[in-house]
Amino acid sequence: MESLNLLILTTNPKLYACVQLEAAITEATHSCRFSDPYSVSYEELAWADLVINRNTGLSYNDDDLEKLATLSNKKVINPITCSRILRDKYKQWPFFKEVLAPSQLIQTYSLQQGPHYCDTQSKWIIKTTRGLQAKGVFPSTDILKDRQELLRKGDLNYIIQPYIELCAEWRVLLFKNIHSKRIQKLVIKKTPKASEEAFHILNFAASNTILVNEENVPIKVLELATSVSNALDFYFISIDILETIDGQYKLVEVNGCPGMSHSDELLLSSQYRSTMAQYFVEKVINY
Repeated sequence: MESLNLLILTTNPKLYACVQLEAAITEATHSCRFSDPYSVSYEELAWADLVINRNTGLSYNDDDLEKLATLSNKKVINPITCSRILRDKYKQWPFFKEVLAPSQLIQTYSLQQGPHYCDTQSKWIIKTTRGLQAKGVFPSTDILKDRQELLRKGDLNYIIQPYIELCAEWRVLLFKNIHSKRIQKLVIKKTPKASEEAFHILNFAASNTILVNEENVPIKVLELATSVSNALDFYFISIDILETIDGQYKLVEVNGCPGMSHSDELLLSSQYRSTMAQYFVEKVINY
């Protein structure tokens, strides 16, 4: 196996995923360096055979993508066209409207849109457009009041979605090898810990989670994930799919920079006996 030079772009190399990636990369006898996504030099980029961009754009500064867009012959995880779509939840909405059936989507409104929808139901979800791991996700039973409060504060980086009663959420992690383009899947099922809650926002802390073999995953989950992945140029993404109480499956969002810490607990106790970073290096980077 050829040894590669891997450059990880991050504003914080001490983050769990970055530490684990460095360990997995060096364990696989590749070379690894870190650089800041906004100040990385062209010399550093020239050294790299592969760039892993772990910057999620939470600062709403996309200058890192502009610099990476100049690297026409460099492999980047994920490619710039993919990152431009997935970095912002509101940009995902019009993109996937062209790909999926209306029944597979959750209607999404920007905070600035007039609240013509407010009387259609009583329970809503407000999300920051670039939040991660259910951070910046808030339930609302008075969408007019809560929307007006956010507008008063001047923070417009939110989307509004109707709350949908659920029984589970499926996370489909996809790993595409940079050499063969073969795609591997890991599927995690999350169900609510407390069934009496009025709102179920299924981050890992609020969920019972299991790793599910592909043959036991509902076919509609796999079909929806395939439709999403076929529309994207990617190497590593996660697709969150809501299973409603009446048996429908709807796309929640697609993450172009999946977290690794909570998934590690499941992987290390499974037949894989590996961290997410080790699985990523094996399936995406190695031959």
